[in-house]
Amino acid sequence: MNKYIVIFLISLVFASCKNQSYTPKPQDYVGTWEHDIWINDTTEENEYLGLILRKTDNDTIKGVFYSVIKNGYCHDGSEDFVFSSFLGISDTDGDVNVLGKFINDSLYVTIKGSYGENAYAKAVMYLENDSSLLWKVVAQEGDICVPDNAVLKREIEASQDSVTEAVDTAHVQLKGKLSEYSVYSDETWDDDIDRPIRYISLLKNGKTISKAYFPCLMPIYDLLFLGTVPTDKGFNFSCQYGRSHNQYTQIFIIEYINNDFYLVKTIDYVPSFVPYGQRKSENKLKDPIPFSKLDIAKMMQIYELDD
Repeated sequence: MNKYIVIFLISLVFASCKNQSYTPKPQDYVGTWEHDIWINDTTEENEYLGLILRKTDNDTIKGVFYSVIKNGYCHDGSEDFVFSSFLGISDTDGDVNVLGKFINDSLYVTIKGSYGENAYAKAVMYLENDSSLLWKVVAQEGDICVPDNAVLKREIEASQDSVTEAVDTAHVQLKGKLSEYSVYSDETWDDDIDRPIRYISLLKNGKTISKAYFPCLMPIYDLLFLGTVPTDKGFNFSCQYGRSHNQYTQIFIIEYINNDFYLVKTIDYVPSFVPYGQRKSENKLKDPIPFSKLDIAKMMQIYELDD
């Protein structure tokens, strides 16, 4: 069959899904995209697909992929995917396994598998909007593990997401109209529990007005305080605990509301079945908790962690 006819027929697959008010450009595909389905521990419907895409010229894109299907029994792509998302990829990178061309608003890619020279898949992708990427495999050869169909969501780059950018300092001045407030973090030894306790103090004009405590659970949970980050509405602080594939990260979002500071939301990163991967969930509190009454130890997700 003529390749142009094939392209036309594939394009029809996406025609009903296209948002007529949104016309994607090649640079709109650039970024980190993830498709993550987790139902329970046993079903083979669990699957993951991650893509890091970079533009190389006017209509071509290269990238890195990593995928897991059949509940972890079949995985493929670059095992350095997580590190690539932080370090970026270049024309000389040996782990590049995605090559694509932009045609008629869609991106046509060849995915190189890791189970032999002739293992590959061809897929077509279309941006439904700036945050949703439709994926469909149209051909494959050899042993390759990728989902046939998926909807990938854009992941915000760490450099753009102030929530995850912990500041390595004990004393943080807040922003804008909150400049009379600051946050101070430190730890002290508690003889009663024979462990250190981390505390976060909220100061107004240099005077402590309230504190929040949580126990440093080391060495059992290897807890690491990641620091505090000022925001336009207040501040965030985060902690990390666990080891390797059992590592958890929790971010606490504090906002200034009606002349007081409240915990309004937590963002949790918990392990997924993808090796060293994490699933993100945002939990908005129905009833915000005043900072002065915040029991961080009870808010933390405490799990049984393997050594």
